[in-house]
Amino acid sequence: MGKLKSQLFLFIFIFLILVSLSFHILFAHFFSDGFQNHSSLWISLFSFGFLSIPAAFFISHSQNFKKLYFLVWVGYIWLGFFFLFAFFTTPYVLLSYFFPELHNFKQQWFLCLILVALYSVFWGLRKPQIVFEKLKMPVKGLKIVQITDLHVGLLQHNKKWFDQVIEQCNQQDPDFLFLTGDLVEGSPSQVKPMLESLKIAKAKVAKIYISGNHEMIHGGLAWEKFLKESGWTVLHNQNQIFELQNLKLLVAGVPDKMIRRFDSKYFSDPDLALKSQQVVDFKILLAHEPSSVFDLHKEKPDMILSGHTHGGQIFPFGFIVRLVQPVVSGWKTINGIPVFAHPGTGLWGPPMRLGTRNLIYVFETI
Repeated sequence: MGKLKSQLFLFIFIFLILVSLSFHILFAHFFSDGFQNHSSLWISLFSFGFLSIPAAFFISHSQNFKKLYFLVWVGYIWLGFFFLFAFFTTPYVLLSYFFPELHNFKQQWFLCLILVALYSVFWGLRKPQIVFEKLKMPVKGLKIVQITDLHVGLLQHNKKWFDQVIEQCNQQDPDFLFLTGDLVEGSPSQVKPMLESLKIAKAKVAKIYISGNHEMIHGGLAWEKFLKESGWTVLHNQNQIFELQNLKLLVAGVPDKMIRRFDSKYFSDPDLALKSQQVVDFKILLAHEPSSVFDLHKEKPDMILSGHTHGGQIFPFGFIVRLVQPVVSGWKTINGIPVFAHPGTGLWGPPMRLGTRNLIYVFETI
């Protein structure tokens, strides 16, 4: 089974490389023709860009990350630029065959895309914005802060950035602080020193963590142990009941549903997490992916708080995310259960956002 998974991953990787190469060749030819007498320059640019993407991915997953920091930035920024190029320029290329006069505006088109990409970098590098939202619950007057998808260890998501995020959360003086997965992007030896602020994160009732798929990639369940050592409650197919205002609030959590792909001994089971012998007044399920709602068969929470989608991060990528997730950003009722998809406190891949923001959500119960 392990060999089959490796072969499948290799096949997908080669397929994506070939697709990327095809688009790079197409755009190199298209734009070099528009910039007369500079064709070799543009071919070199797109060739370098093509090679920088896999280089950035492999370097960011290696121990030499800091030594080659600049190349990781270049590769991931080009990845974001190229996504915008591919989406907006493909129809332009096709239309130019039917309307040849469009060839006269290649330079302007290319420069406009550069400006859009730079605008995306500007928003991607901004600190998380705090968003307040009212939440109807039997327990009134609670303040719940949710952060997710921080990817600490990648590009600008360093110790200073993470310290700032925790400080923003602490300033809200929350009753509950929920961290719903994808905390890290790197090996434990690289990232743990950046996470010292986990120990000073504040919550009057509880600070609760569930693991995402990227923890499985970078160290597995060792991160759950680390969070426990840092003073957090870790919910792994488990729940905890809190008695507040003479009412019982159950908070359940599951690891990311892809956990079995990394280790067949483990699984994500929302029904098991929600199961309780006690009668409670309200149930919250923390699940990294919104699609975990479809793994419920016996139990029914009153709401699900999730992340994973990044809100699409760079428009129009959200349309692709909708193919695999039932909700990309905000609330949606699925099978009678309100499901919330947090757009993410940090970023993955390109340090860019277009049509989305890095957010910290503060829910105030009414």
